[in-house]
Amino acid sequence: VGFEILALAVAAIVARVLLVRVFGHAPAAAIFPVEVGTAVVRWLSGVTVALIVFQPAIPRLRLAPLNDASARTATIAASAILAAGHAQNVLIQAGLRGGLPLASAKLLSIVAALCLCSAALATLHKLRRQGLKAPIVAMAMSLVGAITALWIASWLSRDFGVYRGAVVIATIVLIALALDRTIILTIRESRRPDAMRRLFMLRVVVDGVAALIVLRVILDFWAAGFAQAMNPGEWRSLSLRITAASIIVYIGAIACAAVHVWIESILHPGSRATSESSIDNQLTRLSTVLPLVRFAAIALIATIFTLAALSTVGVDVTPLLAGAGVIGLAVSLGSQTLVKDIVAGLFYMMDDVFRLGETIEAGAYSGVIEQIKLRSIRLRGRDGRLHTIPLGDLGAVTNLSRRLSTVTIRVGLG
Repeated sequence: VGFEILALAVAAIVARVLLVRVFGHAPAAAIFPVEVGTAVVRWLSGVTVALIVFQPAIPRLRLAPLNDASARTATIAASAILAAGHAQNVLIQAGLRGGLPLASAKLLSIVAALCLCSAALATLHKLRRQGLKAPIVAMAMSLVGAITALWIASWLSRDFGVYRGAVVIATIVLIALALDRTIILTIRESRRPDAMRRLFMLRVVVDGVAALIVLRVILDFWAAGFAQAMNPGEWRSLSLRITAASIIVYIGAIACAAVHVWIESILHPGSRATSESSIDNQLTRLSTVLPLVRFAAIALIATIFTLAALSTVGVDVTPLLAGAGVIGLAVSLGSQTLVKDIVAGLFYMMDDVFRLGETIEAGAYSGVIEQIKLRSIRLRGRDGRLHTIPLGDLGAVTNLSRRLSTVTIRVGLG
């Protein structure tokens, strides 16, 4: 995927160099050469997306469930349809500048759009006969129909903002899905926990960037049309504040993912542990403490970044803070027993009083520890019954698995 995107970037640079340096057409001085170069770059972008989605040479990374022959057919058909679409658009724009009536240009564009839509639907029908699943075909047909309808409506109204926004969003979503699937496949095939955690962070970063781009496209192409009642300066300021708030939320999501990965690296140390017994001992002592730390840290980060984002947009967060304080006080008063159990469990784990698999006595209960949860412990008694005891009610604990034993060794001297 990286090489395909790199090839697209190289093609765009080469196209601009050829137009400006070789042919001598400055972007602001010539219309038709610039439109041709832009159409070529856009066509290469569409071909790149098709290659990323269909992957005719790498079946494991293929986003669409197709065989090799179908993937090649889909890639070739998508390339041809996109080429025809960009070519007719450039030619019709040149015809308008040469004196072609607007009504004739609209008619030609609508006819070309319908022909390209028919070709795309025929390709999807062929892929359906070759084994492509019906829901995927239905979604693809709906997307083709929607794009065609927006193109026709844009020509009739001479406003292409909504159409361009839809095309950009569809492209970004397809690329993000392909990258996400690639990362998921890499995580599944990886055998190193550290690499899997880094790939998880990369997945969060990629999906977040895609979401930010889609939001910005919606603000620029779609929401701007519905905000015409506002002053242009006010709308620009509001859109910038929304973008800044989105970036704050994005950074908060990355921070939450980093905390999750850090806790997982401690709970599942992998090769850093020296033996199975040391792994069990570490997991036993930390399995109660660290999930609570993770929950508290993620909740705190999410709250802080959400309030910061709302404040950036212009929402007064003072009432929210006051309401959160009242709710927190009510929860604290109603959950004293829960807090008592959790705190007791933290101290039991920190003091290493017991571990999984050990036999203990606590008040009237005794048995083998089968499970240690956030606020309770489960003991399997000698009679086979399972006792669930809140950690706050354990009190004094006697660990029978750590008793001292006396060994007498007799050595005969002959």
